[in-house]
Amino acid sequence: MNLPEQDVSGPENDDRSEICIALFDERGDFGLKEGSSKTFVIAVSVIRRPDDFIAIATRYPKNTRRFKRTKKVEDSLKFRTSVDSIRIAVVEDVSNSVVDVYAVTYTKSKDKDVDKKRAIYYRGLFKEIVDELMRAMNVACFMVIIDSTNELGKEVGCKIVRDCAKEHGKRIIECKQVRSKDELLLQTHDFVVGGLGSFEEDGEDVYFKKLSDRIKTWFRR
Repeated sequence: MNLPEQDVSGPENDDRSEICIALFDERGDFGLKEGSSKTFVIAVSVIRRPDDFIAIATRYPKNTRRFKRTKKVEDSLKFRTSVDSIRIAVVEDVSNSVVDVYAVTYTKSKDKDVDKKRAIYYRGLFKEIVDELMRAMNVACFMVIIDSTNELGKEVGCKIVRDCAKEHGKRIIECKQVRSKDELLLQTHDFVVGGLGSFEEDGEDVYFKKLSDRIKTWFRR
């Protein structure tokens, strides 16, 4: 992926002429039935060197975790379908790259509105983390890529992003909502949100510990 040449000497680069890429994905659901997740996490990876994330996504074999599958598995690298050794390796690669992570967790109650109004809850959490990203980063221009498998609705995520960017005086040079199987950057980011989701859902801290130095903001609701 080609972007204009930038000074990327370190993760705290605050040059407002810099262009960053923000990757959005989520882990969990808003259901209340048995088997539904206890938490819902939206995570953002902000990167400056997209080729690093592309290299990570092409470095490891896909679909290495064996379990009973009821539907065809996508031909992509994913946290859920990778064995622990690959999960750890990918997360380590991410932690060694130039990346800032922002996240928000919602812990579900027994309020039936959570299930019935899942789109409203999702958009509210999404807007909160986008607003924090635009407020916290001293960068003028963003390219935004959102995993399209969610409750946002077609183009709704990009509208929220553009509205928040306008409020904070930022510029969105491109925003798109795509499936992760079609975007290598999202496949690497899937291990970020997967690792944070595992920590929130099951207390599994091996991935969180490796990513902790890269986390800039983590809201819990």
